[in-house]
Amino acid sequence: MSALLEALAREGIEGELLGGQPLALPTNEEQVQAVLRRAHTDGIRVLPMGLGSKLEWCRPEYSSNADLLLSTRRLDTIVDYVPGDGTLTAQAGCTMAQLEERVRAGGHRLTPAVPLPNVSTLGGVLAAGQSGPDRQKRGPVRHHVLGMRVALSDGTLARSGGRLVKNVTGFDLHRLYTGSRGTLCILLEASLRLFPRADEHTHLVREEAELDRVLARCRSLRSLECEPLAWTLENHSGSWRLHVALEGRGRAHEEDVRDVERVLAPQEVLRGPDADAAFDSLRDLEASMGWGQARVLTRPSRLGAVLRKLDEEGGLQWTAQMGLGELCLRLPDLEESPAEQQVERLNGLREILTPLGARLEPRRVQAQAHAELAPALEAQPALDWMHRLQDELDPQGQLRSPSFPGRRT
Repeated sequence: MSALLEALAREGIEGELLGGQPLALPTNEEQVQAVLRRAHTDGIRVLPMGLGSKLEWCRPEYSSNADLLLSTRRLDTIVDYVPGDGTLTAQAGCTMAQLEERVRAGGHRLTPAVPLPNVSTLGGVLAAGQSGPDRQKRGPVRHHVLGMRVALSDGTLARSGGRLVKNVTGFDLHRLYTGSRGTLCILLEASLRLFPRADEHTHLVREEAELDRVLARCRSLRSLECEPLAWTLENHSGSWRLHVALEGRGRAHEEDVRDVERVLAPQEVLRGPDADAAFDSLRDLEASMGWGQARVLTRPSRLGAVLRKLDEEGGLQWTAQMGLGELCLRLPDLEESPAEQQVERLNGLREILTPLGARLEPRRVQAQAHAELAPALEAQPALDWMHRLQDELDPQGQLRSPSFPGRRT
């Protein structure tokens, strides 16, 4: 047990070692404040986390560059659920599966539908800014955050927004915190907007041997008036598999299904519970790929050119959200490679994709590779503004990351 954990234990705060790193496990907001106040006084760097399912790509320095890991996993109470208003308020340590189970009984669907909901906490999802395949219809996760309670780096508690849609006023700082990866504050509690659960679900699948043929079907799908819940393309064992998930009610849903069937000519049409199971598999697709070594972002109109270029490279696996212009890219030969090789390979792909208007971000690579690739991220728009916000909210740099956003030490 480290001296730091022993000192926290004397204050009633439990902890343990995670890969040799001290990990604090507060059970309430007051204990979170106590940890942060001690860190502020003693100059201790703190790295927030939930259950750790996304640490390798959200905060790759977690194993070597933090004095103390702080997990909110034990703050796991559902504070309020208002079915009539379609809102849910919960502490950061609640898992997404726990929240989905609660709102399902009230006739609602939880957004975002993130991979591995059993090991993904609400705080971790919001800190990562993680959306699921349902972003195609529902929009990004930050659009559904109504309010937050957070702890700032010195232990001060702050609130932004509210718990009900009609009570959301003031600056949307909760949307600023969403996607900040724990570099601005510790998320303690959040309120989410929910959606009514549809009566009918249909999942359609089309597999093609040629990329151009599946891209032609995607162009036809884009011209339809229906709005899929999800629209995902994966390269699968030498072929391309296109998934379209639909939800709705009555005649309108059946018309959407017929329109998609007409242009997709699917080999599989799944209904009801089978469609739900297929959507869950689609939701977990990125996680089953090990999250991939990189994420590629571009405009949907440019996605076809990006996919053709990646196909020319060969040896790559990816999933693409066709309506969003987002890819999860996996390079199987890089998983056990030295950091130098990971940097060289991803920089090579970046040089190929940048002229096409695509941005490549490293994801699940070694911490050293993240550090070496980070300077390229300094070309992001508004990075100076982001750094000034960090300096304002965290003047001592207790929560700062050397790899996000940009290279900042």
